[in-house]
Parts: sequence; structure tokens; C-alpha cells
Amino acid sequence: MAEDITQLVGDISPYVTAAVAAYGAAVLDKAKDESAEAGVAWGRKMLQRIFGTRDEHDAPHPCAIWLTGLTMLISR
Repeated sequence: MAEDITQLVGDISPYVTAAVAAYGAAVLDKAKDESAEAGVAWGRKMLQRIFGTRDEHDAPHPCAIWLTGLTMLISR
């Protein structure tokens, strides 16, 4: 009986390990995405406060483009 359990654990162990690793990677990816979205939202709010809001068809202010690039470099 104990040998059967040992054999079963040995057989399923790689599958359980792979499932846990995949789930862990998915959780980490989601956390990174949420963190990035929060950073982008913060940057967007700051730029809107500095430069105001514009019609979506208007070209962005050149300083806004520069600050967005700077923010992306800093967040790396």
C-alpha cells in the first residue's frame, strides 16, 4: 500500500510541479501588467494636469511626448 502511494506521488509529481509553475508565472505576469497599468495611469493624470486635456484628434503637445518617453525610460 505504501509502495503504491509512493509510486503514485512519483508519477504525478512532475505534472503537479509544472501546473504550479505555470500558475505562478501567470500570477507574476498579471501583477506586472497591473503595476505597469498603474504607472501609465499615474503618468497620464500628471500629463493631463500639466498640459490639460485635448480633443482626441489633436496632436499631443511636444513636451507631453518627451515626458512620456522619459517616464518609460525611468520605469525600466
